[in-house]
Amino acid sequence: MSLYERLAERPGGLADLAAGRLRYRVLAVLGPARNLPPGRLAKVTGIRQRRIRAILDGRRQPTINELAALLHAAGYEVEIATVPAGEPRRRALEVDTQPSQPRVERCP
Repeated sequence: MSLYERLAERPGGLADLAAGRLRYRVLAVLGPARNLPPGRLAKVTGIRQRRIRAILDGRRQPTINELAALLHAAGYEVEIATVPAGEPRRRALEVDTQPSQPRVERCP
């Protein structure tokens, strides 16, 4: 039995796994913001430098407004699509054994 299957069997495990996938994708999308100095991000977004560092390091979860501000500062927006629960995992298993990479597009 895989680690994924063991986690999925725990009470609330599927929801925890879905939250983990979302956190992974959010951090991946925020990658371009890492190239900007925290001071500049703080000035542009109005978010404190300490909070920005914690978000980019994965120690804190951004609010939706913080996420939007950080992405905008890096020249990006995020688009969210809903899919049936478990679908991302099934699709990843069908396509490849490696986790899918989030699609990141630069805004014009």
